[in-house]
Amino acid sequence: MTPDQNRESVLARIRRRRESLARDRHIDIDLPGYGGDVLMRFGPLAWEAIAEIQERVQKTKGPRRLVEAQADFLIAACRGILFRVGDDLVPIAEGDEVRFDARLAAALGLSEFATSARTVLFEAFALTNAPDLAVATVATELGQWMGETDVDLDEILLGE
Repeated sequence: MTPDQNRESVLARIRRRRESLARDRHIDIDLPGYGGDVLMRFGPLAWEAIAEIQERVQKTKGPRRLVEAQADFLIAACRGILFRVGDDLVPIAEGDEVRFDARLAAALGLSEFATSARTVLFEAFALTNAPDLAVATVATELGQWMGETDVDLDEILLGE
């Protein structure tokens, strides 16, 4: 192998390790309006997914475009919705993780018209006094956590 090939091999190994560590990381955030009984589990997003959301919002017009982008950010990062049962967090349903989908809409008794992920998310946040502000607040908390996650991963990788 040439020095360039060795360097690329090492970089590929570091990227794979970083992706593996990132997949295992998550943050649980209360779904506002449910008194701590319903939580959203989020994981890190690849930059490409974030860039795609940013590109979509730049093409969109209208007063709700920013909150819709924040909703899309939450939807993309969501790994599942959980119930708090005592000290335990349990999936809403067996099998595949329930996200912002028709299964969550049914579990929470949302409108039968809540079929798209974005509609389910906004209906789920509707119990708050200011749903759009609640979406923005959760998106900000998640964004801050994601920024911190990169620092944590760097520290772990440097320590190996």
